[in-house]
Amino acid sequence: MSAKTRNDTVDIFRLVACFFIVFLHVQFIKPDQSILSIVYLETRWGVPYFLMLSGFYLQPALEKSSFLALKYTGMKLISIMIVANIVYIPVSLIQDGVIYKWKYLIYGNHFHLWFLTSLLLSTIVMFLLQRFRVKSWVSVLLMVIVFSTSLITDSYSSFFGLHTQKYFTTWVHPLITLPYVILGSYFYKFGWLQKFMKPWIGLLFVFGGYILQLLEAIVINFYSGRGANKHDILMGMSVLAIGVFILAFTVPLKNSRLARWGKDYSLYIYLFHPLVAFVFEHKGWNFVFQGNLMLAYPVLIFAITLSSAIFLEKYINPFYLILTGSIDKVVDFYIPPRKATVKDITS
Repeated sequence: MSAKTRNDTVDIFRLVACFFIVFLHVQFIKPDQSILSIVYLETRWGVPYFLMLSGFYLQPALEKSSFLALKYTGMKLISIMIVANIVYIPVSLIQDGVIYKWKYLIYGNHFHLWFLTSLLLSTIVMFLLQRFRVKSWVSVLLMVIVFSTSLITDSYSSFFGLHTQKYFTTWVHPLITLPYVILGSYFYKFGWLQKFMKPWIGLLFVFGGYILQLLEAIVINFYSGRGANKHDILMGMSVLAIGVFILAFTVPLKNSRLARWGKDYSLYIYLFHPLVAFVFEHKGWNFVFQGNLMLAYPVLIFAITLSSAIFLEKYINPFYLILTGSIDKVVDFYIPPRKATVKDITS
């Protein structure tokens, strides 16, 4: 499948992935709720899915013009980083009592903004790999090294005598997006989807990843007491995400509204759902959702964030464009491109 082909399933899965990311981030699961912790564990494929999509769509742009791809993607990510960090300054003041810490330059001033810096770093690495025609085996080796280091310093840390996550958080976390971006780019570069990817293969990866991730969590919990909802990365999570990625391109679902929401609003939902959740949790409103109502809380946060995106795009479009890093489009909104004149055409 061409990267230029718009697939409803890909965008519908974007929306589903966003919901699962909201599910992961809102505070409603307690340590003793083992069943919900397992559900929590099995919804972690959202971020890897987005990263593989980023690599899949970045690769043709790099092949066409690596400098332009780096310039466009880099400027977009930097714009988003600046705006998002400004938006979260009040939250940082309330939670930490400060406006600035040096780590904000790498991780952002809210817990989920690390993704932007890490993706920018991965984009730069992808540019260098393409620019210098680096052999595929070198990219694969780099992917394996980063992924293995992430496992060892996070979920598998107790097996290696690393009983804290400081190594992962400080040194490895900024690189964790790279393996998934490289993998996504390989799906495009080598035409894997067209050659031999079928829906049943995607289902096999999803089922296998689900089981593997569950087994990993059980073994780690038995060995170190680490709960199922305390993992950032597992092998099974990655296998499951690959399966979802394959299904997104091989199963033809049709729903133009859900697909449009996934295409247009997934970035906004990722960036600003913690802001909605923060308001609820700061006011204590999240404690209303107890017992059978517990699962309604992430649904509500997701619905409010999506609704605000739709509202802002429709009624305050320049503000929405700024929030999502499309500052160039804001300029076009107020200063439309000059129409070509006869002199322009004949000169």
